[in-house]
Amino acid sequence: FKERVELKDSQMKSDVTFNDTYSEPGDTVTLPCQAPRSSEILILQWTRPDLHPEYVFVHHLWSDPDTQHPSFKERVELKDSQMKDGDVSVTLKDVTLNDTGTYECRVIQTPGGIWMSTLHLNVAEADHVKVSLTEPGDTVTLPCQAPRSSEILILQWTRPDLHPEYVFVHHLWSDPDTQHPSFKERVELKDSQMKDGDVSVTLKDVTLNDTGTYECRVIQTPGGIWMSTLHLNVAEAGEFLSRHITFVHVAC
Repeated sequence: FKERVELKDSQMKSDVTFNDTYSEPGDTVTLPCQAPRSSEILILQWTRPDLHPEYVFVHHLWSDPDTQHPSFKERVELKDSQMKDGDVSVTLKDVTLNDTGTYECRVIQTPGGIWMSTLHLNVAEADHVKVSLTEPGDTVTLPCQAPRSSEILILQWTRPDLHPEYVFVHHLWSDPDTQHPSFKERVELKDSQMKDGDVSVTLKDVTLNDTGTYECRVIQTPGGIWMSTLHLNVAEAGEFLSRHITFVHVAC
């Protein structure tokens, strides 16, 4: 086989670019990465090639904490510590303007070899929109606008601090048991046809416990994955509902 066998892709690399991620300094941001589900994960490395050392997060049996860049210490952790179904996303806490850059997610699996993706994170000051709130018991719209040009295959609204995290799910194989009990019969699409990419939902009978960070994730064809994040504050009458939004576009 000498000189007759070569890798189809010499870097064994699958690039996915996440463009225009806007987050307010101090927020927590999810850096998404999805590895193939069928293989065991031996090594996970998140890196930023422009830094020295370049390691943002490393997960394997012989991890050396000294290889991690000092600016990321105690700020990065797995979104799912079990990495179920190949979810190797990480959360980055207390983001700063200096966190802007290109990140690489590298996974070594057995069987399956090496799998990689890249994303670009932009951290910028975010505008705050204040919306008048009367009192708990109202109906609130959680806004999310996906690109209009592509068909929506899957829509997921989640709140990562809850278990299960699902607030609302819309696709052909939706399982009602995955929805968090506190949201049952309280959440519905603002537009059941999702015309022009409007995937906003309405949340009825809001309570103080509904305060939290919500993620809207849309999978389209063509168009890949599109995400946005908002923080909802529920307050007594006379106060305000403040909202800031993080936009993530995933071009596959």
